Amino acid sequence: MALLSLACDPGIHNSPKDWASAEGGRFATTVGLFDITMRRIGGLIGETWLEPEITVTNHAKLPAVIDRAVLKANGLEHIARPFGDKKWVTISPGETKKIDITWEFDKPIYEILEDPVELDLTIKLGGDDTEVKIPMTKTLD
Repeated sequence: MALLSLACDPGIHNSPKDWASAEGGRFATTVGLFDITMRRIGGLIGETWLEPEITVTNHAKLPAVIDRAVLKANGLEHIARPFGDKKWVTISPGETKKIDITWEFDKPIYEILEDPVELDLTIKLGGDDTEVKIPMTKTLD
């Protein structure tokens, strides 16, 4: 049994600071015309990627797009790419969409997710940008 526990990586996770708890282990907030929910970010300490899922509800009268996602951690900035087809998802007025965001690193995430950790999203709505800054706090497994 001791061998099994040594072979498994422990996890490291961060949750949005000061967001409300929501169903299914998610966290929720409202920023401007957008309701945003997400799970905590992280994984096994040896992984070299993050793929959090963020859900956005667009209450505006125009389509919205997450134009940029940046993970700020350990004094560095990591720019994300959209998961899958390499294009950001458009969220139509009144629509709720799940958006997978991907970061790939050349180091394990325990070296990346050092405080302070913040996820910054830029949501484009017409010609305007809404900046969503998400300070994160370490979460115990």
